[in-house]
Amino acid sequence: MFSGFQEILIVGLIVLGIIFLPRLSRRRRIPPNDAHENPKINLRLTGFLRLAIFVSMAWLVATAAYFEPWVRPEQQFIIIGAGPVAVFWGLYWIISGFRKYRK
Repeated sequence: MFSGFQEILIVGLIVLGIIFLPRLSRRRRIPPNDAHENPKINLRLTGFLRLAIFVSMAWLVATAAYFEPWVRPEQQFIIIGAGPVAVFWGLYWIISGFRKYRK
């Protein structure tokens, strides 16, 4: 039904929707009644974070265009294309967690 490149674009749109739709449909904040409730999570898109997101998406698109995983599925795209992006965001997630609880 869809070609491989269209499937990749659809997955990318779904990921972007998961990230940005909650921000668009924010509800009124109800003040917490319980003192043990988690503090408000504040996610700011800094310049570095925006650059990292853009470079990650550009890297995935460029490696997908080069390796064409929809024509001939090979492990090279997973290793060279998606691997570095997954490792980078995994390390960013881990380091952010340590920084959050260190404060």
